[in-house]
Amino acid sequence: MTGHYYVWAVAALIAIAFPLIVIAIRGNIRAERIGIIIELEKAFQFPTKNPSLELVKSKYDQAENKIKARQLIFSAIPYMMISTIGIGIILTPVDTVFDGTTATRGALFHPLLFMTNLEKCPPLPATQNTLEPQAAPAALPAEAAPAAPLAMPGTVTECDFADALTILAFTFAGGILFSLHYLLRAVTNFELGPLTFLRVTVHMLFALATVMALWRFSPDLPMFREFGSAWYIIGFAFGFFPEFGLRYVLSRLPLYVKGHRQDLLPKSPIVPIQLIDGIDAGSAFRLEELVIYDVQNLATFNPILLHVETPFGFYESIDWVAQAQLCTIVGPEAFLDLRLRNIRTIFDLERATLHHGSSPAIRRGIADIVMPPEQKTAGHLPEGQAPIELSDDDLVHLFTVMMDDLHVHRLRQVWETVVTRLGTQFDYLSPLGKPLLPK
Repeated sequence: MTGHYYVWAVAALIAIAFPLIVIAIRGNIRAERIGIIIELEKAFQFPTKNPSLELVKSKYDQAENKIKARQLIFSAIPYMMISTIGIGIILTPVDTVFDGTTATRGALFHPLLFMTNLEKCPPLPATQNTLEPQAAPAALPAEAAPAAPLAMPGTVTECDFADALTILAFTFAGGILFSLHYLLRAVTNFELGPLTFLRVTVHMLFALATVMALWRFSPDLPMFREFGSAWYIIGFAFGFFPEFGLRYVLSRLPLYVKGHRQDLLPKSPIVPIQLIDGIDAGSAFRLEELVIYDVQNLATFNPILLHVETPFGFYESIDWVAQAQLCTIVGPEAFLDLRLRNIRTIFDLERATLHHGSSPAIRRGIADIVMPPEQKTAGHLPEGQAPIELSDDDLVHLFTVMMDDLHVHRLRQVWETVVTRLGTQFDYLSPLGKPLLPK
């Protein structure tokens, strides 16, 4: 493996270039988004103390003063070193593992990741290990033939080394792909800092240590004894998600470790953001870069920040967040039923149930959608006690509680600012355009 200096040169070039590119992109993203914030502030004339806008401005205004490019480069040095080793192992030609010097022309682009059947590597005959030409020895009985030395190329020891090196290559591949994804998401969300590079470095080291420890002791662990070539996919999976892999191992070992109630997960499913009107697969993929994986994440997201950090329009961002808040509060089934009745956002529900113009009949009809009959009663009652039907005042109180969330009030504040800029003729669109019903 020492004869291929070009492999390590290419590995070092890739490992150094990518962090530098990410750091350079960070500065361009900052300048672009500050311009969007300034234009948004001029267009809608947000109040001086609007918390939603101030949080976005502080994220980008103070970032350049807190973190310099040289600090990021210095913190990326450990990541560059570990990545160089990993990429070098991945690019190592196969036959250098066995002869230790130079690969053939066809093997220059035959890295370890494409090596197969390592566990079936047969030992070579003893006569192939002689250093000088010798006459062919007389035929010997099979039981009298000398055994091949362990250090000989192609023996079990060298094949085990190649097997371990290939598992390391797959583990590095998973860890490096995870780091690329993590760093790109960090720069997209403008969260790239010194700890970001250190975190992905520790991630790879943790994955390598976990996989090698398991592989080394696998003969003594029944659950890993017969994995064979499956170790390659295990190495890649642990490289990408070492915490999940270690959690799985601990769950299979006879150790007293606090576990997870897996039986509760079916009762709390994740609602995909594609349920929101206007979000397709491409938009969902872009939102995932902001760590918005489900409807609840979108419901609590700052709509101004969503517009600044994505290519989506300002009004579209507000509409998506308002839809997500309604879906989070009433549930996906009721959300779809309400949308068929043109109640799409949380403020539509507020106007329909709590503003003047609403009626007990409207509230009762919406309650039948939002709260099934078994939920409109007083709840779990002692056996033999008749359920108590909720009155109209009870429904008013429950709908009021639904609207009383911090993220709803934040969206209301942004909505009020936009309505003010549209003109007085659109005051009726404001969630606070008419007083709420008394409790």
